[in-house]
Amino acid sequence: MTAKMPTISVYHAALLDYLLGSGESGLAHAQELGRTGLDAGCGVLHILHVHEEALNMILESTRGSTAFWDSATGMK
Repeated sequence: MTAKMPTISVYHAALLDYLLGSGESGLAHAQELGRTGLDAGCGVLHILHVHEEALNMILESTRGSTAFWDSATGMK
């Protein structure tokens, strides 16, 4: 079976989960997604592009949400 690059929506969900505090399990999931992408033949630039798109989705969806920014920066 050929590995497939995780979709932006899958990566977006994993990144958001990590940013909201999933800790080590979130890091392990991110490592798994990265390996899957590399196994699928994606280069580092493609993986970075997916990361950038997912991060932009999160930033756009949280505009004006101080609760998200407070949790993401450790402020209360």
